[in-house]
Amino acid sequence: MDILLLSLAEIIDEDGNEKDYLVNQEGMPPLGLLYLAQMLLDKGNYDVMVYDQCVSGVKNDELLNYIKQKDPKIVGFSICLHNYFTSIDLINKIKEWNANIKIVVGNYTATFYSKKLMNSVKNVDFCIRGEGEHSFLELVNAIFKNNSNYKDIKGLTFRKNGIIKLTPKQKLIQNLNDLPIPNRELIEFDYKLTRKSTSIMTSRGCPYNCRFCYFSSIMGKKWRHRSVENIIEELTMLKNQGYKEIVFGDSNFNLSKKRTYELCSKIRKEGLDEITFSADLRVDTIDYKQLNTLVHTNFKKILFGIESGNQRILDYYRKGTTIDQVKAAVKAANKAKMEIILGSFIVGAPDETLEEVINTINFANRLDLSYVSFQILSTLPISSIYQEIVENGYHTPREDDWKKWIYVADICSDAIPRKVLSKLINEGFIRFFKNKRRFLKFILRGLNSNNYMNYIKNMIKEGIHTRLAK
Repeated sequence: MDILLLSLAEIIDEDGNEKDYLVNQEGMPPLGLLYLAQMLLDKGNYDVMVYDQCVSGVKNDELLNYIKQKDPKIVGFSICLHNYFTSIDLINKIKEWNANIKIVVGNYTATFYSKKLMNSVKNVDFCIRGEGEHSFLELVNAIFKNNSNYKDIKGLTFRKNGIIKLTPKQKLIQNLNDLPIPNRELIEFDYKLTRKSTSIMTSRGCPYNCRFCYFSSIMGKKWRHRSVENIIEELTMLKNQGYKEIVFGDSNFNLSKKRTYELCSKIRKEGLDEITFSADLRVDTIDYKQLNTLVHTNFKKILFGIESGNQRILDYYRKGTTIDQVKAAVKAANKAKMEIILGSFIVGAPDETLEEVINTINFANRLDLSYVSFQILSTLPISSIYQEIVENGYHTPREDDWKKWIYVADICSDAIPRKVLSKLINEGFIRFFKNKRRFLKFILRGLNSNNYMNYIKNMIKEGIHTRLAK
């Protein structure tokens, strides 16, 4: 094998110990790695595969045996904060077995902290920063041609004579139709044995300024989108491969109303509405007409990132939405008879009061939602929230802050303690389902929809696991 790309789970903790891991049996193929793999296959005819530890659940020692069997020349890692320590553990195991294998890292950690990562982990050979399709292909070509002149590969961090070098940024891909359509069969795990589900990317970039999100720092602020025809081509392929549920993984799926209507019309015309769809939507760009169109195109599930029940906190996050827009969006979704309406909330901003946290939880309970998720605000050294906390003297940066999510409550003395927030969240979650009207609606929906019951069952299971882990 030429190249093996790995999507790893949160199996190793920061002390190097194995953790209990809840296998994601409802998981979906890692789309970012599949784009890289398809690019290598189409442009270089390389022998490439993707492996997903998140659904296989195997431990690193067993995964190392798999890697030994495949004997790749290059192993690529997608490293984010949740799988950082698992990735480093496996990287060191691979290099101990075969020092000649080239280790390439991409995603969040590589994009923002490539120099820190390569100084900290000597076994990392390269980092790809930002969108990786073109940079990774150029790097692989250079490695297989034994060309060590890497300075012309944009978006690359590499070592030269023991010194870490960074090349200029890679330009963002403006025409997403130029990217190959990723074939999910490049991954060995058969996702069609679970929920027959996968995600699809139809756009990149985000023009918004939410302070808790780093997405636009990687994908840019300009919204770039694929053509309707190009999307339909991929949906047709997925239908033929047996996929029954597809999640639109875009941060801003409905940013263009015109494109939303055109895509839905084409899906119905091509008979692709046998598939069930879901998407994340902003409350300020959606209305009843769009929601009604989505429902009639077999969209079964939507998620609103609501974040807070307090306008002051929404403004602090620079969310760009209002409480009235939240109410209107949820009301319109129910009027359109959307089957599953999810709402996500964040509590624990630096100066958020106890009254405001309780108000958010009460607000979530008053909204006619199918399910809610509450998260305690976490931050990163690259975020303005973290920098604000440091500038105000609440936190002295630590050497390893870049390796993991940091709860604001743990580094800001003015914030409500994490234990208090967890208690309020648990109480709010229980109260959400104690509502008789909502519980009856929950049961009736479940009787009429295996999709709904399976989703809620797994959300509850994952929620319980997350709370027990805290």
